Amino acid sequence: MCTRGSDRALARGPSTSPLDATPGRSATLKVIVRFDAPDVLFFAAGVAMLSHVALSGIVRGALGSSEHQALRDELFAVPNRWLRRSTGTRYLRIRYFLPFRALPSGADRLPTWVRATLFAARLCGLSFVCAILGFFVAVFVQAGS
Repeated sequence: MCTRGSDRALARGPSTSPLDATPGRSATLKVIVRFDAPDVLFFAAGVAMLSHVALSGIVRGALGSSEHQALRDELFAVPNRWLRRSTGTRYLRIRYFLPFRALPSGADRLPTWVRATLFAARLCGLSFVCAILGFFVAVFVQAGS
């Protein structure tokens, strides 16, 4: 259309085509991203879950010595033990996600960096639970309106 004598190619002003290379015209790229509450909560839950798993792995590694075996068994549980599956995967027990729940005895003798990592794992676990529950509530609210 531009090669057959149309005046559109000669007009000045913002370009309407992202591939237009006419001299004197400029193309702008507009990106519009709209996040709804379920999207943000789902993303936050995913980040919190991955952070919790990574931080729990660091704490489990730090408690790997036989000196801390009882503390590690108290803090971490095998999720499918009742199915008689022993995958070796252990996760922090849900009761320790709550910040007002006291840690088992012996946790106060851990190195400072291990206690800080354990606190961060607990906080990420609580954040995951809150974000995933908020996601489901937001989905139901959005579906109802």
